[in-house]
Amino acid sequence: MTTDTAFAFSAGPDERALRAAFKHFLRPTFAFIRGGGIALAVLGVLFLVLGQYLVALFVLLLAVGFVAVVPARSLQRVMTKVGAMAALGASYRVDERGIFAANELVEALYRWPALTKVDELPGMLLVSMGQSGFVGMRTGELDPQTRAALTEFVRARVGRG
Repeated sequence: MTTDTAFAFSAGPDERALRAAFKHFLRPTFAFIRGGGIALAVLGVLFLVLGQYLVALFVLLLAVGFVAVVPARSLQRVMTKVGAMAALGASYRVDERGIFAANELVEALYRWPALTKVDELPGMLLVSMGQSGFVGMRTGELDPQTRAALTEFVRARVGRG
């Protein structure tokens, strides 16, 4: 490695933080799905007004599914698929090259030009790669000064690629 490491730290496993990260990252998709559910609800009310009770019932049940069930079930399925990763801690190195994240199963270097957005969640820094993915750095175990310096360092480099 030819660059000086700006930050290096490890974090233990945290399924709640990972769930919050996925929920935050998938929020636009869930909003779109819920919007479709609201549109179906309006259509269901219209069928009620027109006296088409059976069709209205079907459409309104479908609307409830889109608003309440589909996003929750989707998040549950994502968490099931990444269950092995949720049980692992992670090590991070953040420097001029990018964000390096590693655990017992995976090592990845996310270079700054690929990273597009930074969001702060409680105990986590979520850095997006467009709409295709994210790297979540669990920062809850860092002291407040280090967490603030890390966030500033990352924000200064993300979105400049």
